[in-house]
Amino acid sequence: MLRNLTTKIHSTEFLENHRKKSTDFTRNRTLTFPSLISLISFMLNALNGSIQAELVRFFNIIDDSYLSTKSVSTAAFCKARVKLSH
Repeated sequence: MLRNLTTKIHSTEFLENHRKKSTDFTRNRTLTFPSLISLISFMLNALNGSIQAELVRFFNIIDDSYLSTKSVSTAAFCKARVKLSH
């Protein structure tokens, strides 16, 4: 089930159906479309603190060496979230 969900989140069709503009999520950024969807799902299930605290906790849990050394701000998360169409 998790593998199917991961495959769906990374699919081009899913991306095209759930972004507002065709130019959204085209650049290689820290908050890619799949990481944003995963982060939102994570926060819906376990929001216990501020958005910044949850961002730090999420990126520490996924333990991606590139992402865990980067700092994702609350503003960056909110700007990326606005690009979602649903």
